[in-house]
Amino acid sequence: MPNSQLPNRSRRRNLTGSRLQINLLLPLLDFLVFIGCFAIFLALRTGQTTLLGLEWERLIPALAYFGAVFITLWIMGGYRAPAGFRRLSFAAEYFLAIAIGSVIGLFVVYAILTRSPLMLTESRSAYLLSSATFAPVGLWFRILLARRNAEANQNHPYLVIGDPASIQEFSQAYRNLPLENPLVMLASASAPSLPTEGEWVGADELYRPDFHQTYEAVVVCSPFSELPSSILERLVEVHFRLIPVINLAGFYSLHWRQVPVANLDLAWALEQDFSLAERSYYRYLKGLFDRIAAFFGIFCLWPLMLLIGILVKLQDGGPIFFCQPRVGRGRRIFMIYKFRTMKAKAKGPRYTEENDPRVTGFGRFLRLARLDELPQLLNILKGEMSLIGPRAEWTVLVEEYERKIPAYHLRHLVKPGLTGWAQLNYPYGASLEDAAKKLAYDLYYLKYYSPILDVEIILKTLLSLISFRGR
Repeated sequence: MPNSQLPNRSRRRNLTGSRLQINLLLPLLDFLVFIGCFAIFLALRTGQTTLLGLEWERLIPALAYFGAVFITLWIMGGYRAPAGFRRLSFAAEYFLAIAIGSVIGLFVVYAILTRSPLMLTESRSAYLLSSATFAPVGLWFRILLARRNAEANQNHPYLVIGDPASIQEFSQAYRNLPLENPLVMLASASAPSLPTEGEWVGADELYRPDFHQTYEAVVVCSPFSELPSSILERLVEVHFRLIPVINLAGFYSLHWRQVPVANLDLAWALEQDFSLAERSYYRYLKGLFDRIAAFFGIFCLWPLMLLIGILVKLQDGGPIFFCQPRVGRGRRIFMIYKFRTMKAKAKGPRYTEENDPRVTGFGRFLRLARLDELPQLLNILKGEMSLIGPRAEWTVLVEEYERKIPAYHLRHLVKPGLTGWAQLNYPYGASLEDAAKKLAYDLYYLKYYSPILDVEIILKTLLSLISFRGR
């Protein structure tokens, strides 16, 4: 197709306006919202209806508190590009940043400023209530900005480069992504004939004067080592001067939140930095938090667990618990505990099917509400599991998966979890193909193993529990 006929080629993105919204508008809105909230709570406490009582002694501590929140929010990405503002991961980072900034702000106000006799500090509740009110309003502003940005840029295509087979495979997967950006394809190697489906262009497309105003980004489906040197040199220039150049793994991580496993080999594992999952202070802190949380969970929920155990026993007289050997961190074998949800002595397929007749009526409710997994708190207390991590798989299935799925053993670098990234993003797996697709999410968790991702998983787990998505 000639260049003049390509869709939306003449439209320019308002990049300057977008940067101004991030660099100026958001901080200004945050400041006004926070000060407004603080003025309201100050008026409720003191009875003064003027803004902050016009007393600089109260204004300076409030500004210091907001400054701590602002700096923490800025460090943790609260003023970055708006593309990810609508993701739950950003919400997790955003609320965590405000919580940390609030703690730092309280320290600044009450440990430093209170030493000055000129400063008048309010009760801690005034600051904390201001933060609690400011947080959802600020997030709402960011969601609106992200929506506006998406509407402005949704027609800018991605330029996809690679061999025709890889491009076609990517374009088929791209259809499942809720993005409205069209795809323009460029074959990196000569082919007898190009597929008729889609829009194909030549290598001269990389050199058009308005290239950076035309495309959202460049997606490279083939390994960079397989690209012609002329294309690779141009892509380096494009990436550092014009628009982002993203490889397939980067695109999967950014938009699908997973690692592509179709062509994965062990060389990829050697290129990754999994030291955070293997040995880090966070791993030890997480283990300590897991055991404390499991202890308090058992302490608070033992009446509910006792009631569930009695009802399971009364239903058919079978055992209360389901016990099965599972594979943990470092391939250590342990016995997992669950409330029994199937009929006593039930036999059948290895996987639970939709509307499985082996599942009891009460067991179906336990699965939907995920209450059958409460006994796993004992496994967490014993250090065999974590609150968050890959699913603990049956030893028989692990042996099969490790033979047939490359890099499957990498998921055993961390402890299995009561909930996890793969469990939340992929439905119940019932085949070897499902196991491979879930591995893509497990590897993403390993690659981005962090407190932020764990907070996001906790939020998504709560949503899953409310919506009864168990099986």
